[in-house]
Amino acid sequence: MTDELWTEQEVSDRFRIPLGTLRYWRHKRTVLPYRKLGSLVRYDPDEVREAIDAAKVPVGPA
Repeated sequence: MTDELWTEQEVSDRFRIPLGTLRYWRHKRTVLPYRKLGSLVRYDPDEVREAIDAAKVPVGPA
């Protein structure tokens, strides 16, 4: 884990994911790991990148 954690707004801005989508994913507990610190939601940048890399769909010859 890095020393810096991102807010949902930072994740939304960096990856162009709508805030509503991030909130829905949290509600469903899918896609991106996150942390709750009281009422605050934070994302570890390394874990976000890993989750996005893991969601990559391989392409190949049809």
